[in-house]
Amino acid sequence: MSHQSEAILEANLIRQLVSMGYESAKIHDGDAFVNNLKIQLENFNKATFTKRI
Repeated sequence: MSHQSEAILEANLIRQLVSMGYESAKIHDGDAFVNNLKIQLENFNKATFTKRI
């Protein structure tokens, strides 16, 4: 069994996910992360979440 660096493992995982139809998300800050998470949860749950006041 050979050892691979974390970077190589990550690159291979991303390549596999993209080949399966997953899309890469560009997340530059906390707001983008929360917005992407909301979208993914809405899609998974087939629901629409409202923003908390």
